[in-house]
Amino acid sequence: LKQRYGPFFWKEGLTPAQIDRLSDVLVRSRMNSYDLSEIHRTQGLAFSDPAMRAQRDRDKAEVEAGLRDVLGEAGYARLDDYRRSIEIREYVGKIAGATALEGVPINRDQADALVNALAATTPLFGRGGPAEFGRIDWKTAEAGAQSILSPAQMKVLREDRPVGGRSRNAEAAQRAIGRATGELMSAGMLGNKPAR
Repeated sequence: LKQRYGPFFWKEGLTPAQIDRLSDVLVRSRMNSYDLSEIHRTQGLAFSDPAMRAQRDRDKAEVEAGLRDVLGEAGYARLDDYRRSIEIREYVGKIAGATALEGVPINRDQADALVNALAATTPLFGRGGPAEFGRIDWKTAEAGAQSILSPAQMKVLREDRPVGGRSRNAEAAQRAIGRATGELMSAGMLGNKPAR
């Protein structure tokens, strides 16, 4: 949880006690989802079954009340935005790592601004839905990112920008893995043939 929500905890300036309380509520949320999945699996109830929907609604209300208790209304709204943009945040975290390796690290303010710029280009985020990574309007996103990132940082972003749903670096890595696998298979070191 601290890895996924740490930036939110830091930005909100939460105390260790608040982080613990918030973590407890978030863990309870995951446990509630797991419990519903187990009921579905063991009892065969459909997720659309009225009893399942009622339990899901009770669980959601309990979790939301716990989150609001710790964060207040404004903090809860910020957490909701944070959670809706989690896919984009994970991508920006990857870009932050790549820029650091290139010697041009982005700072937290830049990372937050980049998340907001990318999320704003997705069709559902502005209407209260999730910011889906695969639905980023990259032309608009790059234009917004240019006012946030340095030219060297933009170069890293462009090099990792997805093509056909996957990043260019992931495509290159997949091709390299494919070549290495083929070479190992040809050498009899991989597959059903015993290595000699």
